[in-house]
Amino acid sequence: MENGIIVPESKEREYRDYNLLFLGRLCEQKGIRELIGAVDKLHKKIPGVHLYLGGVWEHEKLKKLIEDKEEYITYLGWIDRVEKQEYFQKCSYFVLPSYFEGQPISLLEAMAEGMCVAASEVGGIPQIIKDGVHGVMFPAKDEEALEQALFEILTDKETARKYGIAASNKVAEHYN
Repeated sequence: MENGIIVPESKEREYRDYNLLFLGRLCEQKGIRELIGAVDKLHKKIPGVHLYLGGVWEHEKLKKLIEDKEEYITYLGWIDRVEKQEYFQKCSYFVLPSYFEGQPISLLEAMAEGMCVAASEVGGIPQIIKDGVHGVMFPAKDEEALEQALFEILTDKETARKYGIAASNKVAEHYN
């Protein structure tokens, strides 16, 4: 049985920002090390790129990876439903680089909000996202592929808009 979510009213996005959002456990299995590495590289290529990490650190050694990077990485801690909506509005892009997943609610919620998504090709994610239609996918544990996927959507606003609309429509049709 598939997960379902409450789908908000459709909203137009402009994808003018370079804000990335991750929500979930902050651990190796969620691809946090690769995500931080990819954003480190993107920060040098795309001024203004910013990653917001919502969740709880499971390992202090990973938390140390974002020290001295507050210019482009913000740790939010665990956020409630109201704060989550604020970040869904603040960020045009959602990223989920997990090593394994079932059917992630956070991904469905981001898609429902019309965010442009980038996610790893694991578990139930390929059943939700068709690569190049509803978002962009990349192999898990591949920092370079993650960076390329994010670069693609961050630098092509028309493609980001197209993916966001298609993602929102799919969630409204299949997961509402």
